[in-house]
Amino acid sequence: MVGGEQCRPLRGSAADHCRGWLHKLVARVVAGAEALGRQASWFSDLRGSLRHLVAAWLAAAGESPEPFHGACEAIRARFRAVGLRRGASYEIVAAVMLHIAGAGDEGHVRKMQQFYEAMKKHHWWLTGPNDLPACALMTVLGGEVATLERRMEDLYGRLRERGLSAGSGTQTASHLLALAPGREADLVARFVALHDAFVAAGVQMWDADRDEIALLCLLDQDVATTVRTVNDHRAKIRETLTRSGVMASFSLACGTAFFAAHAGKTLDAGLTRHVQIALLAMATNAACVLETSKAASRGAAT
Repeated sequence: MVGGEQCRPLRGSAADHCRGWLHKLVARVVAGAEALGRQASWFSDLRGSLRHLVAAWLAAAGESPEPFHGACEAIRARFRAVGLRRGASYEIVAAVMLHIAGAGDEGHVRKMQQFYEAMKKHHWWLTGPNDLPACALMTVLGGEVATLERRMEDLYGRLRERGLSAGSGTQTASHLLALAPGREADLVARFVALHDAFVAAGVQMWDADRDEIALLCLLDQDVATTVRTVNDHRAKIRETLTRSGVMASFSLACGTAFFAAHAGKTLDAGLTRHVQIALLAMATNAACVLETSKAASRGAAT
């Protein structure tokens, strides 16, 4: 939605209107990304997908980037006040999530810290800055901390029982699945079915791919359709974005397949929740790419 307008499947002159709406949205995202790049120093290291994703969030919320910096700086100051771990790009994603949801006051930040400490209590060796975005989304969508903590641990244990390694990807998958509707056993069964179907289709699965599979568990469609759509999208992405690697193309394809499955649907409360989870997953991946790139640059400089 841009300026109160919403685009649905249309024909004729209405389709022309929709294309104009899309061009206007793209222009706002590009202009917003450029403005963010000119903002204060904590935005200065944002490049590529993460900066444009933040700009897209702002455009979708109907907010300009000018007052945005000050609001998020205030949230980050509250992070410091409660002793929340610093998290570079992941911290930015978390602050954006809280700000756009209108959940950036001290009470929400303290709740976010509680989610982080709950994760650390169970998996101190896995929990780190990359979990901050998930903590922010749980603060916005997750409800009571103790209840969600039990659900996350139940899901994590079930995933481990089904043969998944004790990696950060499995922990992130449990975070996203905890926010999905349905019984833990059913969610894990769908997750494993998707995982095995991708492997059977010749896709090599990595620990870092598990948050994308968790995202696909939100889709109300059969496993075969989901896997076929992702693989089709991935092939087209590799043809178009020739520099995209194996993992990046899979991540992008899962995102586009997720949104394609909802094309033309009414954006009700349930779908809005799913879209927020999808945006979190995509933003966290973008932050991971940025942090990996920065680490590689530092290593090359030594």
